[in-house]
Amino acid sequence: MKNLMLVLIPLLSSTAFAFNFASPKDPSATLILSHTQITKQISPVRLLAVNGENVNVQSDAAWLKPGEYELQFAALVDRSYTHQNIRPTKRRSINDKNMTLNIKVEADKSYYVGFDTSSTKTEDWKAVVYKVE
Repeated sequence: MKNLMLVLIPLLSSTAFAFNFASPKDPSATLILSHTQITKQISPVRLLAVNGENVNVQSDAAWLKPGEYELQFAALVDRSYTHQNIRPTKRRSINDKNMTLNIKVEADKSYYVGFDTSSTKTEDWKAVVYKVE
């Protein structure tokens, strides 16, 4: 049983993050994930899944082949900002709030993705593309 686990653990861990990202050298779109826009109340996000597949993105950007995607994010809202604006019961789960964004990306474009916290109602906060270059 112990030997079986030693074989299965590496196999399962490699398939858990199996999404095939594009290379920056290939025709691809760039997702910029951590470009904060404090004045516009846009917080950075962390990419969790692409088309339902878990991903492990360790940088501030990811490259996707041209096409349509369903992206799932976790919001990285600055808690010092939220202390002034929302009740403690809602504030506890802000960083764990996952948001889904459907997007069609084109090659050679950069998509700045963030978490829009400009509404006074926290239920209206959402992941958005706020800039395309």
